[in-house]
Amino acid sequence: MNFITYDLEECRKLRDDLIAQGLIGDDSDMPISNQSKPLSDPKYPVNNYTFFEINKGGCNKGVAVKKFCELFNVKFENTVAIGDDKNDRRMFSAVSYKVAMGNGLQEIRDLADRVIGTNSEDGVAEYLEKYWTDEVK
Repeated sequence: MNFITYDLEECRKLRDDLIAQGLIGDDSDMPISNQSKPLSDPKYPVNNYTFFEINKGGCNKGVAVKKFCELFNVKFENTVAIGDDKNDRRMFSAVSYKVAMGNGLQEIRDLADRVIGTNSEDGVAEYLEKYWTDEVK
């Protein structure tokens, strides 16, 4: 479930109220899986809208990647993920090679095997064109 608004303070208040009531958060079965960078770290400017995502415990990108690989017989050593935000942590743990966007959170860049250009620099396209065949076999 996503909550999206143009009002950072409204988003922060709702998130904090739901956490205080124990309805969402690390201690509930509905953890926050991702949130806009201004909610995570005040140094980021608010660009357009702000949001937070919550998922039922056990539902995340890592689980999806593992299920996909199981269904299509993809070996772990043949997996790559590209991410930029907190909801990509579990996906990174489910793949053998991790690529972070240059504009991603520092914690995601720290987990990555390679950091590529930003979204506005077409980082994914550049990575696929320049490195895909050399690094992933």
